[in-house]
Amino acid sequence: MKDDTLKTSELGLAASLDLLGFKITIQQLDHNKAMFVFDSTKEIIQQMDRYWKHELRVDPQDFMQRIKTLKARIWDILRYNQ
Repeated sequence: MKDDTLKTSELGLAASLDLLGFKITIQQLDHNKAMFVFDSTKEIIQQMDRYWKHELRVDPQDFMQRIKTLKARIWDILRYNQ
């Protein structure tokens, strides 16, 4: 069965893709780790490639706010799934 998801533990990448409007879910891996999961599409793979090539640009203040939001979501997941 083909996996149609893109998974990453890279917080910066997840925040950037989330800012671009890609739907994100967060999965708990263990008591300290989380995995960010996106639907795998040609567009998201292109944006991910731009991120790793340092070509992707997002607003810095929006980026920092998204980082804070994702961290809060991770802590909620870790706190309630113990």
